[in-house]
Amino acid sequence: MATNPFHQLDVIRKISREGKRVKDCYRLLYHKSLWIHVYKQLFQCKDNHWNQTKRAKMHSSYVRQIDEIIEDLKAGAFRFNSKQIYEQWKNKTGQIFHERIFKDQLALEMIKMLLQCIYAPIFTIKSHEMSQEKQIHHTLQTIRNNWDPCTWYIHGHMTIPPFKGIPRILRLSLSEKISDHRFLKLIHHAFNSGYLHYVYETSSSLKPQFESNILYVFQSMYFHAFDLYMKELIQIETKKHSQSEKKTIQYRRCLDTYIVGLYSQKRHVIRLKEKLQRCLHETFEIQGQKIAVSHWRQKQIFLGYELKYVCTKPSEENHSRQRLQLNIPMCKLRQFVLQHEYGNLDTMHITHKTRLLNQSELSILRAYNQELKELASYYSLADNRSRLHRLFYMARCSFIRTLAHKRKSTYKKVMISLKKHKKGCLILQGYDSIGKEIHEPFIQLRDLQTNKD
Repeated sequence: MATNPFHQLDVIRKISREGKRVKDCYRLLYHKSLWIHVYKQLFQCKDNHWNQTKRAKMHSSYVRQIDEIIEDLKAGAFRFNSKQIYEQWKNKTGQIFHERIFKDQLALEMIKMLLQCIYAPIFTIKSHEMSQEKQIHHTLQTIRNNWDPCTWYIHGHMTIPPFKGIPRILRLSLSEKISDHRFLKLIHHAFNSGYLHYVYETSSSLKPQFESNILYVFQSMYFHAFDLYMKELIQIETKKHSQSEKKTIQYRRCLDTYIVGLYSQKRHVIRLKEKLQRCLHETFEIQGQKIAVSHWRQKQIFLGYELKYVCTKPSEENHSRQRLQLNIPMCKLRQFVLQHEYGNLDTMHITHKTRLLNQSELSILRAYNQELKELASYYSLADNRSRLHRLFYMARCSFIRTLAHKRKSTYKKVMISLKKHKKGCLILQGYDSIGKEIHEPFIQLRDLQTNKD
């Protein structure tokens, strides 16, 4: 083992990338510098709000507890507190209770850091390095650019149940990658104690961001095992139809949503669906999963986009070719308009936002702009992006109506006051925190860049 523990983490990543089993994970937990590094990351935001005296006092207390954790690990006596203990103590405060929370939190964070080093190189998409929107766009671009035309789709969601104990699929995955009995035993105890289950179901202040992250790591391991199963299934199906020029079965997953495209007869599709259901129930221990089957002529919505094949113009080389379009479904736009209280998209009945009337005019403008930016960013891959113009028009009118109600004025007067700075654009005049005059525009669709490449 390397003397520098951070160098050893690089060694673990290299070994995992080569497909070998990782050793000496447990002995890494003896290095105090790693614990302090994790502690600083975990409490950095909270530390910024402490004064110097409180910071020194809290740091000395936590360093003492880190020493206690290391001594317990060396003696093989470290144990996570059970779910029952936290339920008994959840309404209590005091030094003993905070020490219990701190030790379990820090131990889980250390396990998470080591598991990320072990498993990060083998994930198809490094999900911990990509935002959710980037993962979705990456998946959709891959489908649009690489998939052959399909006749049937199988799609569904993998809802992983709360971890009441370590699932068999995770136990096998850990044993295949890790050759360290003591480290595996520590992970098993985190599951068997019920603390992870308590973290999953509680919504109190005892559920900080990092605990969600370690559950996300375990879920990513779960999904990776499913990806491996689908890869083997695709190889089997490809051998059966080796003479076909088109890809018989194609698979893609993003987060907990997956889709399978098939160029096959319906009876083969139903057989594959039943096979997937048995796999999820028996191998992955997921109960009651709904798997849908749809024909390519039906509307197929995946990750908020509608997948639609269209015929391109014939050329000299290829007489006819189908191309996959990613479109914005009208049902999603209707849902967005109702959720954000713009009105009714079908009747074009526009309303104001009552819940924003108590805020400042600049806050109202920024709220509308933020909503529209997020929507346009999510649908930046859409081929029918022009469908957003109608929604942007409704948002613009809803914004003017909201200001009119706030000013107790009329729609026409407010619109004229917003357009006097620049014709055609709505610009709101206001003042920042130091009293400086500022002008902020209402966002327009043409101002936002597309991202189709």
